[in-house]
Amino acid sequence: MNYLKNFIKSLRQQSLILYLQIQDKELTCVLFKKMGNALRIKKQGKFALEPTVVMNSIIYNPTALAQTISQFTTKHGLVRPKAVLCFAGLANHQPALQQLATLQTALCTTKTPLKLLAIITQPLALSEAHPLLHTTLTSQPDLLKPFKQYNQHGPTWWLGATSATAGVMLLLLHSIYTNMKHDLAHTTNTKKSLMATSNTLEQEVNTLNQIKQSEQELAKRLTILKPTTGVFQFSQLLTSISQTIPPACWLESLNASAIKNPQSIGAKRQAAPTSYTMAMQGKSSSLKAITTFIANLQKIPSIKTVDPATIKMVKKSENQPKKSYFFKLSATLKV
Repeated sequence: MNYLKNFIKSLRQQSLILYLQIQDKELTCVLFKKMGNALRIKKQGKFALEPTVVMNSIIYNPTALAQTISQFTTKHGLVRPKAVLCFAGLANHQPALQQLATLQTALCTTKTPLKLLAIITQPLALSEAHPLLHTTLTSQPDLLKPFKQYNQHGPTWWLGATSATAGVMLLLLHSIYTNMKHDLAHTTNTKKSLMATSNTLEQEVNTLNQIKQSEQELAKRLTILKPTTGVFQFSQLLTSISQTIPPACWLESLNASAIKNPQSIGAKRQAAPTSYTMAMQGKSSSLKAITTFIANLQKIPSIKTVDPATIKMVKKSENQPKKSYFFKLSATLKV
């Protein structure tokens, strides 16, 4: 029964428009009756607003503001009236859309919610003697316009838009499926390639292990073939001597001899490690070259000591017109 009464009352109020003008200290509520293109004032009221509600053109308490408006609509028996809201503060501050959304939510959740037709920012000149024109409201910029775009399209447009969106989604899903299929094939090929590479690397590792085993066996054989302790390597010594002799020196003879020094250990006689001596004879064109040769010989690791046995000048002759020196060196070798 109450629903029917409210429905009949709303039919009667189809020609009524509620105009709300918000200021820092005051709220003006005007109920217009639309007569053709003219808007005549039927009811109006003014309400004082606390600074905590609206101040400096900013709405701080939209719920309290909505309750004040609800008092006017309830007093005059308005059921979901069509309303136009005027608030210049929405045009002067950056968070206008945030205030708009908050205020609209508060107005729609009160005891007597409003059906907002428009939100404008330029106040109207109110006068009972001179009625307003309805075009005055519709000519002002409406802040709600971006939120009412869907009302301009009918069911056919929405059906087409839905179909187009579904088509785009199907194309997108098909593209995603195709890309996933391509990626899966690429991944499979990559996996096969990696497996082939892994097999090749495994074969190479096995080959390297075989080479390593062969090297180890060869090292063992070389160890077996190494000379025993106490056998001197004269080939290495001769190579070192040839690398250290100065150009101004030349050897005429080189003799090496082994010396065995037996030692007595208790009652038994046991041969000690063999030692070697080397005798070198040669000539040089300068004493400095002989000194350099002796110093170089002392740097060879296998030579223990070097003693210059004889160094003398050789007389000039037809075969030897230049001055030369004869030297004889004795060296003790390390075993």
